[in-house]
Amino acid sequence: MPNNILNYRSDLKQTANKLRHSNILAEVIMWNKLKAGQISNYRFRRQKPIGPYIVDFYCPKLKLVIEIDGYSHKNKINYDKQRDQYLKVLNLKVLHYTDKDILNNIENIIISLQMWVNTNTPLSSVIRANTPQPPSRGE
Repeated sequence: MPNNILNYRSDLKQTANKLRHSNILAEVIMWNKLKAGQISNYRFRRQKPIGPYIVDFYCPKLKLVIEIDGYSHKNKINYDKQRDQYLKVLNLKVLHYTDKDILNNIENIIISLQMWVNTNTPLSSVIRANTPQPPSRGE
């Protein structure tokens, strides 16, 4: 999706760059998985400006936004809702994971994302993802 469709704002470039270097542990862990190509080699961007917002991770080909909700998000519920609605209007899918999900269950999160990509299981436009359960040995 070209930047003009995403309403790219160059004034957010410096802020996005600072966020990329903030080294929040859950984001670093997720980024290491995404940049390693563990989701069918799809390319993700980190701290991507989309309109007036900067999303944690964005995959243009999947039209997928992944947000890591940490402690600071508890005071930003309305902001998060507005951002999700804005992204929905752009036909983007949004997945939310808590920082605890990433720290404690990253492998199952990656498995669930990979399964979605491989099966093209439709996602609703905005998803509040729960930590996926590990598959049983027989599956």
